[in-house]
Amino acid sequence: MQNVQLCPHHVGKGISTYAPANATTPADTHARANADALHPQYCVAGSTSVICKMTIPLRRSPSMDDLVRPAFAFGEQPLGKIKGHDIELYLDVERPYPPVLRRPPYPASLETRKEIEKHINELLDMDAIKKIGHNEIVEITTPVLITWHYGKSRLCGDFRALNSYTKADRYPIPRIPHALDKLAKAKYITKMD
Repeated sequence: MQNVQLCPHHVGKGISTYAPANATTPADTHARANADALHPQYCVAGSTSVICKMTIPLRRSPSMDDLVRPAFAFGEQPLGKIKGHDIELYLDVERPYPPVLRRPPYPASLETRKEIEKHINELLDMDAIKKIGHNEIVEITTPVLITWHYGKSRLCGDFRALNSYTKADRYPIPRIPHALDKLAKAKYITKMD
């Protein structure tokens, strides 16, 4: 590798610009290194010109986007998740949840069963669920496949039987006047979706 000094280059129609700093190219200066076809930068090493693309690394502190990005779904992964954080949920129940209410899977066509298996395999690959043995006793729910008119589907759990055993939370979210009273002396108000 050798360092080369960047010279003026053209961007668009007759607009000359100067690229700052130094760039590094392979020892063979006749080679084209990572050339950008639309906006080439001409570098000079001695008397030999080469076309190269310079990348300047930026140092910055992590932003909120960097911190929460792993928790959201992007690309082919259908679900986001935060690794390393276990969450325990507590439900107030009026009486114990009897094993009698655990239901067998609903009848499904061959096509629906294949779709359910596909969703389960995706969740296994993402480590969102884990496989259990045949003799393990685990309180689970019956999987239900919800299909939309445009062909996509989603795997859900049927928790309707559990609803009759949980105590109702009459005020799960704060009332609007109470929330506005708390914001009365606020200097900054932000919103995160």
